[in-house]
Amino acid sequence: MSSVGFDASSAPDGRTIVFSTDAGLWRVSADGVTPEKLTQPRTENGEVGHHLPHIAPDGRSVLFTLAKKGSRELATLSLETRTWTTVIGNAT
Repeated sequence: MSSVGFDASSAPDGRTIVFSTDAGLWRVSADGVTPEKLTQPRTENGEVGHHLPHIAPDGRSVLFTLAKKGSRELATLSLETRTWTTVIGNAT
């Protein structure tokens, strides 16, 4: 992984960390095993970054800022399905 790391969030159980890079969101176990890529910005949809992750209290989803050209949205990512949806437009 050659991307620069930006922000991180630890799961409530302390066993998982989700962090953002210029290439999307990643998950790593707290013991430092190889990171697993969770998202990649969909450039065809105007996405330029996924930042400021925050793992939900149940540990099953991640709230994050979805950066688009000229705007920001609040989105949620399911850690089970690895799909994300916009929760609020024009927000971070």
